[in-house]
Amino acid sequence: MNHSITSHPCDKLSLAQLTELAQSGNSEAQYILGRLYNDERIDGSEEDKLSFYWLQKAAEQGHCEAQYWLGLRYSDTPTSMKDNAKASYWLEKAARQGHKLAPNDLGWVLEGETGSEPDYTQAVFWYRVGTERGYSYAQNNLGKMYEGGDGVEKNHQLAFYWYKQAALQGDATAQDNLA
Repeated sequence: MNHSITSHPCDKLSLAQLTELAQSGNSEAQYILGRLYNDERIDGSEEDKLSFYWLQKAAEQGHCEAQYWLGLRYSDTPTSMKDNAKASYWLEKAARQGHKLAPNDLGWVLEGETGSEPDYTQAVFWYRVGTERGYSYAQNNLGKMYEGGDGVEKNHQLAFYWYKQAALQGDATAQDNLA
């Protein structure tokens, strides 16, 4: 059974129209194509390469969501496309445009969680940006940094504070950290 995004005749027409828009330079169409190919990809497949291609096109035009997703793709792909420097670059672009989730994911990359050399001070900086945007994962991660003394002076009161902020938003990991 064919599960690609072009398997249905109606989808082929929509995909052709979307591709035409993307090829004409429409960043939203490029982003949508990048996400469609991302959602249907098998790592290393043609869809995987097309996902990177279209997200890159949109990201280069300043499309914030495309920058975020391209950063995620570079940080989490198990293929030779994995590149933590590019992940950091695109996640920072999205974070500086105000993307709510990007600072946390950038902190995660900078903390070394995706295989890069850790830069705890920068990870803390970006987790703080995420906390200012009210993102519970960033609050929990900042709490973890205070608890371990990574990039900041160890401070159990601040760790508790940030875990509690995240837990109040329903973050299960933060709730476990408080237990």
